[in-house]
Amino acid sequence: MGYRTGADRLQAIADRLRVPVATFFVGTVGSIEGVSPVLDLLRHPETARLVRAFAAISDPVTRHRVLSAVEAAAAGAEAPDEPPSGPATEAACDGSQEGQG
Repeated sequence: MGYRTGADRLQAIADRLRVPVATFFVGTVGSIEGVSPVLDLLRHPETARLVRAFAAISDPVTRHRVLSAVEAAAAGAEAPDEPPSGPATEAACDGSQEGQG
């Protein structure tokens, strides 16, 4: 009989190691390798934070602006109406002001 670990505990271990849970199941059906480009995104711990934050934006205009800024950043372009850099911006980027605003 193999070892069984609860899903919550397994997720906590994966979070601590900064790896997706699927890492523990390499070679099994549904392992992250080559299954889906969406699942490959889960390799980045920031992905879940970004999705949660984006989903919390209720205003469609703001959602569109955020999406445009992220797409511009991904393409290497300067995002429109980019905020000035500084301590407040850096704190927002590192998550230390999460839940504010």
